[in-house]
Amino acid sequence: SPDELLATQDEVIFRIRDNCALNEPQFRDLIYPVLRRYAAYVHLLPASETHHHCGPGGLLRHGLEVCAHAARMAEGQYVGGDLDQGHRLHYA
Repeated sequence: SPDELLATQDEVIFRIRDNCALNEPQFRDLIYPVLRRYAAYVHLLPASETHHHCGPGGLLRHGLEVCAHAARMAEGQYVGGDLDQGHRLHYA
């Protein structure tokens, strides 16, 4: 199941959660369902045939690591920060 797959990735999911500007209920309601769908989609696929993350579940691990890195890079960044308030509300 997706939950069993994600249970093997606690450390990287913690890094994602730690770098999101969301509290625990928000993360559980907004982000975790996306991670579950991703886990269900990639299941036990490898990320590559013979290189990086080439074993079962490698694509899941790779995708979660990319997500954690993106969350860290986006920390403190705001979409539309250069826009006036009326246009920023469109992205909220």
